[in-house]
Amino acid sequence: MTDENWYRNEIWNDEVEKCFMDKLNKARSQKTQYIKIQAFYLLAKYPSITLKLIKYSRNIKIDEFWEQEYCLYESKAFYALKEYSLALEKAFESIEWRRKKPCVQTENIYWLAELVLRTKQKNEYQKSIDIMKKMHKETPFPIDEYRYHGFNALLLNELGYKNDAISESRIAVEWANRDKNLLDNVQKQKYGLVKSKLNWPYMKLRKLSKMEFV
Repeated sequence: MTDENWYRNEIWNDEVEKCFMDKLNKARSQKTQYIKIQAFYLLAKYPSITLKLIKYSRNIKIDEFWEQEYCLYESKAFYALKEYSLALEKAFESIEWRRKKPCVQTENIYWLAELVLRTKQKNEYQKSIDIMKKMHKETPFPIDEYRYHGFNALLLNELGYKNDAISESRIAVEWANRDKNLLDNVQKQKYGLVKSKLNWPYMKLRKLSKMEFV
C-alpha cells in the first residue's frame, strides 16, 4: 500500500490497522473522510471492521455530512453479517439522512429495494417503490436507470402488478444492454452492472421481460 493509498486497504490485519491508525492520527484534517473511504473498501470482506471504523469515526467527531453514507455502509455490513433487522433499520436511517440533506445522494434508495427483496420484507415492498419514485431523478447513467426500473419491476411483480412489472423489466434490460463501457472497464466490472448481469437480479429481469401482457 503506497503512502497515497494508506486509507484504501483491501486487506486488514493487526499490522495494517496499526499503520492506518498511525497515519490517521497524524492527519491534520479530513480524518472522517479517510475513515469513510477505508470503511467502504473493507465492506465486502470485513463487514465487522467497517462497523468498528464507523463507530470510531462517530466517537472522535460527529459529522452529519457523512451520515447518509455511514448508515448505508452499516446496513450493508449488517446484511453481510445476517443481522437483517439491523440492516433494514440502517437502510431507512440512511434514507432519512437523504431527506435531511438532499444535496448528498447515494445508492441507498436502490439498496433499500434490493434489501427488502432479498430478505422478503413484504410489508416494505410498496414503501420501497414509493421512496424510489419520490427520490429517483432520471440520469444518463445506465447503472442508475437499470437499478431503478429493475427493482421497480421485481417489487411490482411481487405485489401482483404483472403488466407494470413486465414493462419496467423491459426498460431495465434495455438500460443494461446500453452500457457497453462496462465490458471494458475493470473497476465497473468489479463494482457495477456486469456483476449483476451474471446472476440476480439480471436473469430474473430477463425472464420477466419475455413474458406476455395479461
